[in-house]
Amino acid sequence: MAKYSLAQIKGAYVQKKDWEWQFPVSYYLFRPISFYLTYLVIRITDSPSCVAWVGFFIGLLGCLSFLFIPHLTIWLGIILLIIFAILDAVDGNIARVSKNVTYYGKFLDGILGVVIEGSFCFWLGLGLYLNPIDLHGLGSLGSGDEGKLLVFLSGVIIMCGRLYSAIFQGSYYANLIRKNQNNVISEGSITDAFKSSTYRKYRWYLLFINLNAFNLQLIILALCAALKIVDLFLFFFAIYYLFRLLATMVFYIYRAQKNLY
Repeated sequence: MAKYSLAQIKGAYVQKKDWEWQFPVSYYLFRPISFYLTYLVIRITDSPSCVAWVGFFIGLLGCLSFLFIPHLTIWLGIILLIIFAILDAVDGNIARVSKNVTYYGKFLDGILGVVIEGSFCFWLGLGLYLNPIDLHGLGSLGSGDEGKLLVFLSGVIIMCGRLYSAIFQGSYYANLIRKNQNNVISEGSITDAFKSSTYRKYRWYLLFINLNAFNLQLIILALCAALKIVDLFLFFFAIYYLFRLLATMVFYIYRAQKNLY
C-alpha cells in the first residue's frame, strides 16, 4: 500500500479547490481537518469506497440516535454526523491522491450522502415528536401536540425539499448530457470537472447554496442545540426548502426550455 505525504494529499485537492471555496465552512474547517485524518486513514486503507461505507454507517447511527434523545441527548447525533461529514471529505481525498477517482465512486459517494444528508432532519423531527422536547429544553415552540407536530412536519418538508430539488437538478443535467453525448469526457478528466458556478459573484447566490450545505447545517444545528431552540432550526429550514423547491423547479424548467430543445 502506497503511503502519501500530507503535502501530496493537500496537493491533490487543488482539482476541487475552485469549486469548494464557495462553501466557507467546508473550505476553512471540514476540509483542513480531513487532510490530517486522511493522512492517518490512508495508512490503513486506500479504498475510498471502504471509507465511504464506514462513514455512512456512522452517519446512519447519528440519524437513528435522534430517536433516543432523552437517553443519548442530541449531541451524540450531532457528533456522529460531523464525523460522517469529515469522512465524506476523506474518501474524496483518498480517491484523488491515489488517482482512484471513478464514476462508480462518485455515484456511491453521492448516494450514501443523499441518504444521510437528505434524511437527518426527518429523524431529528421524528425524535422530537416522539419524545418530550421540553425534557432537555430543545424547543421554544411549546411541547404540546401542535408544536410537536409542527416540528415533525418541518423535518418531512426539509427531507422532501432537499431530495426533490436535487432530482430537478439531476434530471436537467442528465438530459443535457444525453443531448450532448458527443462531447465525451476524456480519460483522467473526471477530477478536473469541478467548476464554480458563474453566479458565485453574487452574495445572494452564495447564501442560497450555503444554506443547502450539510456542513453549515451541522454548525447551525449545534448552535441551536446550545441555545435550546432546535425546533426553530427545523422550522427555519422547512421555510428555506419550500422556497428552494419552488426556485429550483422554475429555474431548471426555464433552462430546459432554453437548452434541451
